[in-house]
Amino acid sequence: MHIISKVRVAICTAICLATPVMSERLPLGCYVRDYSLQHLQAHPDQVVDRISLDFSQLDDLTRDITAVDVEVLLADQGHAAREGYGGQRVLQSAANFMSPLEFHTDCDGGSFAVIRFSLESVLIETTGFRLIGDDMTCVDEFVETDLSEQVPGSPTRYLLYRAEDAACDW
Repeated sequence: MHIISKVRVAICTAICLATPVMSERLPLGCYVRDYSLQHLQAHPDQVVDRISLDFSQLDDLTRDITAVDVEVLLADQGHAAREGYGGQRVLQSAANFMSPLEFHTDCDGGSFAVIRFSLESVLIETTGFRLIGDDMTCVDEFVETDLSEQVPGSPTRYLLYRAEDAACDW
């Protein structure tokens, strides 16, 4: 092997070892974000007062599937308030059936993507993640709103922080 080839291999190896690798395997558990009154006042289009994501392993013997239970307390502002849903607690479930970092809901209710995650936090982006009421059914009457801030269906990001599992049971 030529000296130049050895140098190239050494440089490539050093770069690869120094570059953090993000596994596409989400850490399981609870992530929560409670927005302060000051934050909500500064962002009047925001529709989320509190949000929790509880990631768990789905029992599927043929595939490696992660499920997530999403609970949201809608803020009394933005399109949630205009639609009459401000202050309501809504739920949704989703799983990553198609891609490790794409979570799709039941009942054709949209999806969200995990943009970035660590043991301490998770950043998601939704472009139309529909929320339903406490009964968690697709056929009964349900709250039909989504997590977008501007026009329903517009991309919106939420940064949540790791919490004790009990924080996702509210």
